[in-house]
Amino acid sequence: MIRYFLAQEIKLKAEYVSPVVESYDVGLLINVAKEVFRKARKPDNGAAIEKMLSQFHQSNEHRKRVAHGLWVPFKEGGTVHYVPRNKLTSKRFTEQAKELEKEADRLLELRSKLEEAFFGGY
Repeated sequence: MIRYFLAQEIKLKAEYVSPVVESYDVGLLINVAKEVFRKARKPDNGAAIEKMLSQFHQSNEHRKRVAHGLWVPFKEGGTVHYVPRNKLTSKRFTEQAKELEKEADRLLELRSKLEEAFFGGY
């Protein structure tokens, strides 16, 4: 969704969306989107979008564990073993099933608010 609205905001032609916007990892995507929307929108709308994008960026740590970790779903409420790139030391997270359900609910609510802000206009 963020990629789509960013491409729309900068009026990126469809043929350039993949090589430009889809090449960003989540962290870079969020930073670029915050900068673009802050500059392109009225101050109130730009600030609201920037704040929500920052909240989404905080969730990226959960996403990285899910996407890049080793899951053991039947152990201790869902255990994830994850090695962060910047530390190279394995970390173990337990009770992740419940935690991820809460995070998914929070992100659904955030997405709804973010879409409202994107459509909130200039």
